[in-house]
Amino acid sequence: MLKVFSYLKKSALSILLIIALLIVQAICDLSLPDYTSRIINVGVQQGGIESAVPEVMRQGEFDNVLLFVDDQTKDEILEQYRLVDKDTLDEEEYEKLVKKYPALEEEALYLLEDTSSSEKEELEDNLTEPLLIHYMLTANSEEGKKIEAQIKENLPSEMQEMPLIEILKAMPEEEMEKMREAANEQFASLPDSIASQSAIASIKAEYQAIGMNTDNMQTKYIFISGAKMLGIALLSMLTTISVGFIGARTAARLAQDLRNDVFKKTMSFGTTEFKQFGVASLITRTTNDIQQVQMVMVFTLRILFYAPIIGVGGVIKALNANSSMAWIIAVAVVAVMSLMVLMFALVMPKFKKVQKLIDKLNQVTREILNGIPVIRAFSNQKKEEK
Repeated sequence: MLKVFSYLKKSALSILLIIALLIVQAICDLSLPDYTSRIINVGVQQGGIESAVPEVMRQGEFDNVLLFVDDQTKDEILEQYRLVDKDTLDEEEYEKLVKKYPALEEEALYLLEDTSSSEKEELEDNLTEPLLIHYMLTANSEEGKKIEAQIKENLPSEMQEMPLIEILKAMPEEEMEKMREAANEQFASLPDSIASQSAIASIKAEYQAIGMNTDNMQTKYIFISGAKMLGIALLSMLTTISVGFIGARTAARLAQDLRNDVFKKTMSFGTTEFKQFGVASLITRTTNDIQQVQMVMVFTLRILFYAPIIGVGGVIKALNANSSMAWIIAVAVVAVMSLMVLMFALVMPKFKKVQKLIDKLNQVTREILNGIPVIRAFSNQKKEEK
């Protein structure tokens, strides 16, 4: 087998190109399920809002949300936003923003500044919980009612009739800190995905209050994600076709070189070698066997090279999604390897028998072709057919 691979030196660039294309194909194939889940999770369930970082919020609502963070975190959050109103904007920018955010006519807005991905992740960590708490308290949820009851139970009767937000604004910092801790304990058991979706529901409600077209945002996100999926699928198809074409040419070139060398070697044999190997067996080596080598090479370039690439990529994707799935992957790998060993153990003896039968078939076919004039001369066609 190593001698066969030595013939691939001429095709080294083609093989490197195939490996590069297979890596691209694996990336495409592994990316498509992500886009499918994004269309469902983000496009359908979250209305096209990708993260719990609001692009814009009304000043009053944002101030209410920031009640549920400490002063240091509040300052870090506000560094990433710009407060705008009629007085702080020039006429052209104001007209542009009013079309996008109609609520700007009546109230100042906080606009998210350009942020890096790391800053946005940090901002999401800081905002998810306060947005969730604010949403639960203002949406009359069961958890929110529990927190509201805990806050109001020790207050004077005249204060219990006040809106909860107004009560919170009037609280001393020490009391607010205790309330934050109680709220954190209340929502700590929620999975991250549920907390994020609840925070995003709060953002969506705020966008609607500002006058933004959330339906258009959702449709736009789904169409853009779908277009990206089509582009990735098209790229995957092109790489698959390219790998098949280059792999077939590489395997055909290998078969051509092997067949030439085997034929030359066979023609150099003397009578002793021909008797030792047998003419039928030598015919098999130069035809069927080399064809098998060619097919194996095509299989190797298209599938065997691709399997470890997609395997490693799939394991990385799975572990990034949920590290507890590692044992499932280990079991699957052991099962596949065991099945492969079993298949080789069962197939190889049968394959050797098939090779011997092919030799016999070539021998009989050759004898019939060589003996056709004699068979016809003695009218033995039916006997030879039997």
